[in-house]
Amino acid sequence: MTSDREKLTAAEKFVESWADSELAATLIRDYDCYLGCEEAETFAGLFRAFGHPGIADAIIEDHSEHDEPESDHYTESESN
Repeated sequence: MTSDREKLTAAEKFVESWADSELAATLIRDYDCYLGCEEAETFAGLFRAFGHPGIADAIIEDHSEHDEPESDHYTESESN
């Protein structure tokens, strides 16, 4: 069984490696990925929790451009 400490260490390593590569902030935009609202909030929440609010904001901003008009994060963009 994995301890809470091991889980936290793994989460921190995940966040730091993705933050260092800048992949997290550009994944949705560069690869035209679609995340649901809950997925985007969870992904952004990890980066916020580990001190990367700019990356978290970029995740939500990119997600919002692909969101449906009736969804929480929707923003009008040229592609919509």
